[in-house]
Amino acid sequence: MPIGIDFKIDKEALALLKRFTKGFFFVRQKRIPTTLCQAVTIGLESTSHLPVLPINNGYLVERFIDDDGVLTNDFSRRYKTVSSDYVSEGYAALCPEFELRQPYFNQLFTGTEFEVSMARSQFRTNKFNNLALHYYNLDYTTNSSIGSETYNITAITDNIKLLKGKKEVFSSRAGEAEEQWRVSYYEYRNKSKNARNLLRGAWGPFLGIEGYNTNKMSLINIKIPNYNENSIDDYFSIRFEDSSSFYAVCDRTLWEDVDESEEMAKVSGIFRGDCFIGNYTHRMCRNFQDPSSPINDDIVDAMSWKDNYDPDNQESYSKINRGDVNAITLGHWATVKVCSNINLSMRCLDKSYSSEEGLTGKPRGFYPLQAMSTGGESKIPESFIINDGINSTTSDKYNFELPDVPAIKNHFGVRIMYSDININDSFKNGYRVFRLTNYRDYPLTYGNIIKLVELFGNILCVFEHGVALIPVNERVESGSGAGGSVFINTSNVLPENPRVLSDTFGTQWAESVIKTPYFVYGVDTVGKKIWRTNGETFEVISDFKVQKFLNDNISLTEKEMTPIIGIRNVKTHYNRFKQDVMFTFMMILIL
Repeated sequence: MPIGIDFKIDKEALALLKRFTKGFFFVRQKRIPTTLCQAVTIGLESTSHLPVLPINNGYLVERFIDDDGVLTNDFSRRYKTVSSDYVSEGYAALCPEFELRQPYFNQLFTGTEFEVSMARSQFRTNKFNNLALHYYNLDYTTNSSIGSETYNITAITDNIKLLKGKKEVFSSRAGEAEEQWRVSYYEYRNKSKNARNLLRGAWGPFLGIEGYNTNKMSLINIKIPNYNENSIDDYFSIRFEDSSSFYAVCDRTLWEDVDESEEMAKVSGIFRGDCFIGNYTHRMCRNFQDPSSPINDDIVDAMSWKDNYDPDNQESYSKINRGDVNAITLGHWATVKVCSNINLSMRCLDKSYSSEEGLTGKPRGFYPLQAMSTGGESKIPESFIINDGINSTTSDKYNFELPDVPAIKNHFGVRIMYSDININDSFKNGYRVFRLTNYRDYPLTYGNIIKLVELFGNILCVFEHGVALIPVNERVESGSGAGGSVFINTSNVLPENPRVLSDTFGTQWAESVIKTPYFVYGVDTVGKKIWRTNGETFEVISDFKVQKFLNDNISLTEKEMTPIIGIRNVKTHYNRFKQDVMFTFMMILIL
């Protein structure tokens, strides 16, 4: 939701303005922010260095086993509450704007100092409430004290094993996907086969804040680098002297439409254009994608961990079923409401990971656009991209006029694409794999390609007004030895320059080209010729007696190239028993 401003205009000033103008609108320059972003502080578990949410009587951690060491998908048996004695309160923060603009903030939040102040709005209770896996806090109050402190802030991106700030260590990963015995501990390191304080999985991005000493769950404003409250007059002076363009932030309004019922004329709901209030849902953690079965969420042997995890006998680690450990449906979500410089509602799906989408059946998304799912198909990171074009807060948008057609058509009439080499008994059908770079474009000198015919191991390419022979995987014999001939292969599957057999006659009808044991025959209705070729020579066979018949009866023009069954087509047939080639012409003109 955008934040707006109400303007009040003195009625004497309003009367003066009415004498010289018919209406008004408000403009502004692009904002120079003094607040980088707003964040919600949570806790940092001291042993695993992972972010944790404050809840009743402590902080929430989500394990992959229950109190008996059994692998289970039941969240109520896996979650635990950690005492605040084992948590650095306020040393982690959820920052929506950082998550959606990570390339920018990763350059700033490198453990350097930033001034941080308390926001005007604060949570009334310093804990999250929950509904199943969804954690939130809807109880707010107004804060009168907004004193500022200086803290070191470090950006922690998704699924990072370990990152050191100035003094503190931060992490967003526990364990490894490939090694099922790798874990992180919470509260204390417990290298015992009966250990239950174990964590695995990948956590989402967050901010590490060192030296935080205020409330454990607060809304904080992170200021720009080198921000100084004493320099506020200088900031305004720079703004007043700026000569950059102004942009409209409201509709054009007539003076007659202004509300003058009160002492001062009031203009309401003018969009500031530089600040938004929005809800943002962050997924705290997820399980790893198993290398062998990435989207599996079925547990085969729930006792696999309990029976085989023994740090004193590491040979037993190989008996732990990695697929079962990586099948646990980890995940819980936290929703926060913050002010931001961008419209959080412009967050969108991330379809740039096509292989991942093909594997899971869905692109990277977020709640509420996608459901809160902990299933095997959801063991992927959230989407952290935003539509920057629509998100622009001023009217400086570029609009491009597109033709009023269903699509912009690109025609590749002279392109030949080729597949991978097929391997017998292979699981993958190579004939069906076409790579984006496996093609060859030929010039339009002879028109579009009408038909391709295999001829003695080569490709006979029939254009509209030409015929060419294209070798495939061409090689040259360079010598011979005891093992046979020696060849030099070319690096190209298809050559750049084909061998042109005819630069005058081709065909406009794909069905008029037919292959016989010795020749390939075709009909050119524009040149009114019947031709044949064996790949070495090209000859016209319709001269003399047949030529007069073709000249008198072929009425197809160069524009009539679309076959219509029973009305318009040229088709060639081959009778193998009689060794005859027959040509059929259908030329019923449609007026």
